[in-house]
Amino acid sequence: MATPPPRRVNIDQALKRLLESGHDGFLALVAPSVRWVDSVGAELPVTARLADAAWRVQLPNGKPGIFHVELQVRVERDIGGRLADYAIRLWLRERCEIRTLVVYLRPGRTVPKSPFVVDWMGQPSLRYDYDVLKIWEVTFERVLAVDDPAIWPLAGLMRSPLERAHRAELLADTPHGPRPGGFSGYA
Repeated sequence: MATPPPRRVNIDQALKRLLESGHDGFLALVAPSVRWVDSVGAELPVTARLADAAWRVQLPNGKPGIFHVELQVRVERDIGGRLADYAIRLWLRERCEIRTLVVYLRPGRTVPKSPFVVDWMGQPSLRYDYDVLKIWEVTFERVLAVDDPAIWPLAGLMRSPLERAHRAELLADTPHGPRPGGFSGYA
């Protein structure tokens, strides 16, 4: 009869209690320049979050990836933290490479820039890089050059209002013609 493998002892809870009671000593060992103030609690919030779009894609190297898109009508100062949160949640679930694109649909005085950084004593300790697309900086010709009429309504958000008069003409010249009942409302 085979001998059962030795039972593993779970010391996780004992070590957590040790840290809580010996926080000053542990900090003196690993981070002597900081001083313990209070315990904030170890339970992390689990709230439902819903990304605007998260697509499984195949990267040029053949590996799987997730392309995450967030659409923003208003500029939010804390968008970087939210994007980092979404990316970490997606990574925990999918375990593959992730890239985020935030698409600003309307101009704002200041649009947050990548990366999102959390510092620890003046040094970055958490960083998340993401891409930014200011939709009004893209020419509508670039959108109409994509052979997919489903995205053509985005052209209504592109560039300056002075260019809008030419959109109907450009749409008439596309292989699919104008979109019935929809696109002219954006021109």
